[in-house]
Amino acid sequence: YLENSLGLTTALETEKVRNNDSDERERIHMESHDQISKIKKTDLIKENFDDKFINKELVVKEKVKPQSKKQILYMLLDDSGSMSNTTKQTYVRATLLNRLESVVEDKSELRFCLYESGRYEFDDVKDKKDAQKLYKKISLRRPGGGGTNIGACLQETIDEIWNMPGYHTPEIMIVCDGDDHVVAKDVQLKGVTIHAVLLGTQNPGIKELCELSKGNYIAENLYNRY
Repeated sequence: YLENSLGLTTALETEKVRNNDSDERERIHMESHDQISKIKKTDLIKENFDDKFINKELVVKEKVKPQSKKQILYMLLDDSGSMSNTTKQTYVRATLLNRLESVVEDKSELRFCLYESGRYEFDDVKDKKDAQKLYKKISLRRPGGGGTNIGACLQETIDEIWNMPGYHTPEIMIVCDGDDHVVAKDVQLKGVTIHAVLLGTQNPGIKELCELSKGNYIAENLYNRY
């Protein structure tokens, strides 16, 4: 459902970068003025050459090599006692599998943690072995914590991943039962996309937050009860 109905997919981002050891050549946008010798000769005599050169708006022929960046994902899982319901844990495992699938396919890296008033139990999932380990851990445990504070935990997470070098398009997935108060306008999104799966009830604050970040919001009423 997350993939087919909402388009919640992950992917590698590949671009051509300068690499003098490569045998492949391609015309790319200039990056520095020291590439002047690689500018097409017909461009040198154009009337607006000086302005385009100063602003680095010209195209040059360079040795290039493909470089891929993985997508950086984060999953925040509500660890309060009300999440221990068997039906809720089924949703938790299904959502976690969705996030782990792209890790196994080498398209993304997943950072995972539990939260109550703060974040804990951190896992950095980089490959299939890490994915299997995390899935087993979450499948065997049962939540038993107290109150939660998704607003503060979410801001900490955004500040941590919004400009992480070597990755692209940061996304955060929140899985909770909606028993949280958050003021959407107080959260600094910094271009990070927020998705949420709510189990048992609605939460207008989290919904607004997802909409502001252009993310997806799903609320399952679970037979009208917790």
